[in-house]
Amino acid sequence: MADDVVESQMLIGLTKQQAIDLLGLPYRDWDNTDHTIRFDIGERPTVGLDLDPDELVLDLKEGKVVKTYLHET
Repeated sequence: MADDVVESQMLIGLTKQQAIDLLGLPYRDWDNTDHTIRFDIGERPTVGLDLDPDELVLDLKEGKVVKTYLHET
C-alpha cells in the first residue's frame, strides 16, 4: 500500500499539515525539519532478519510535498 502511495504521487502538492491530517502524526518527529517528514510503515516482507521499521518519507519545499519515497532503515 505504501508503494501505491509513492507510485501514484497522490501526496505531491499537499501542504505539510494536509499530509499529517491524512497520514497521522509523523513517526520521527524529533528529527523532522521544515524539509522532511517521516512516517512509520512497519516492516515490509523481506528475506532475512530486518527488525527496523521502514519509513514513508516526504520531502517538502516551501511547505509543500515535492517528493515521496520509501526508506528502509
